[in-house]
Amino acid sequence: MNTNNLRQKAIEDRIEQELYEAQEVKKIKIRFLDDFFDRKEKELWDAFGRTKIGDSTSLIEIHHQFKSLNALRAEVQTAVNTGKLAQAEKDATRPA
Repeated sequence: MNTNNLRQKAIEDRIEQELYEAQEVKKIKIRFLDDFFDRKEKELWDAFGRTKIGDSTSLIEIHHQFKSLNALRAEVQTAVNTGKLAQAEKDATRPA
């Protein structure tokens, strides 16, 4: 194999790996994480509603939990989006 073929093979392998990982994350997201995110968000909003305005410690803790939940949600969505981009790249490089 020449250098161009090796490079192309490496790109194809990377795309296939990204597609596989995105499909697995999407399965987990649908099977478990969507419900988890919804349930946790509701719990946090309920806790926020029950917390007194002057209880800054609890409000800060709830805020940190919201940020962590949203960060995790964003990471999952990034993995799914990476798979979409990999599929688009695969489609674009497919011979006509």
